[in-house]
Amino acid sequence: MGAAEKPEPSRRDNDPAAFFAQGALSRVLGIGSTFHCQDCLNARTPDRVQRQSAEAFIAGATIAPDDVMLTFVPATDASAPAGDTQAPGARPRVFAGVAGSRAWVVFVGLDGSKASWRGGWRPERRVATRPGVEVWTGAR
Repeated sequence: MGAAEKPEPSRRDNDPAAFFAQGALSRVLGIGSTFHCQDCLNARTPDRVQRQSAEAFIAGATIAPDDVMLTFVPATDASAPAGDTQAPGARPRVFAGVAGSRAWVVFVGLDGSKASWRGGWRPERRVATRPGVEVWTGAR
């Protein structure tokens, strides 16, 4: 999915928050991700929404310092810093990357201030937010 000034179903999106989530999730999951945009494909400087989407993607991908190696811990794992109470088979909404006694947790569609922290983990602070997406750090 790439960015564009106007959405094109299954092809382009114009919601910077979605690109923030993509960047943040790629960071805590420890997987690579590439930002695409329509203007970039046409060798043009990205227009307003595409530029905002690129900036949001970068902000998400850099939620943790570059020198921190995160290990993804699924919310269903007993050692996860935060859990999610949801119906069986529902899409995951809590994603955590852990480095020693620190964690970066991405909440999708949830209020992180009301999250269930567990296993000796406690929330530190909300480090980033976009509509529908929050990133919190935690410690134990």
